[in-house]
Amino acid sequence: LRFPLHKCAHPVPVLPRFKNHYATFRGFIVPPPPVVRGEHALYFDTASTRWQSRLTAPDPKFFVDTWRRQGVEFDQEFIFGSAFTPEQFYNDVPQNMIEATQYIMTNSLAQRPVDHTEATPFLGNFINDHSDTNDYIVLKISLDMSGRFEIVKYLTSKENRVNELLFEHRWSEHSVFLSDYSRRRLDTDLTLWQSYELYTILRENGIRAHSWL
Repeated sequence: LRFPLHKCAHPVPVLPRFKNHYATFRGFIVPPPPVVRGEHALYFDTASTRWQSRLTAPDPKFFVDTWRRQGVEFDQEFIFGSAFTPEQFYNDVPQNMIEATQYIMTNSLAQRPVDHTEATPFLGNFINDHSDTNDYIVLKISLDMSGRFEIVKYLTSKENRVNELLFEHRWSEHSVFLSDYSRRRLDTDLTLWQSYELYTILRENGIRAHSWL
């Protein structure tokens, strides 16, 4: 599912219709039925800083709660971050979920599989080290993060175990994405055509993709 008109505005325009811009409408989320759950259900998140965001980003709590309402309870959540210490991060996590939530504090992720280390993991290697082939895996990333193209290569490789991809996907040079927003060019050289190609590749590899701008 792609939902290109859910745009990130910085700052959000001071207009009544944008009052609850981030808080209430996230049409890019359509969780699967619980029958796809697999042996274990695992959630990996590289695009959040807190369990429950104080600002605008869709946070782990939102996705975990949304999937739970659809009957999919995650057995474990892996959250990568650098802005907060583990103590600060776990202060937001409900007591009944702390045991199932692992916060990995790292300043960066490896951009290539060959650079994978415990301190700087490559996401694909980390997922495979912490999952089995019959698990159901949800991955949330930002496609303007460093190493994003290697991540996409992993997702379309035989080693991939990801079933669902959640990502903030940006591209440039299309006026429909600029109405009511800053007229600046978006900070990427990814074209709209390449965006559609990416979705096609993901679907051909059996990955359900959800994106927003």
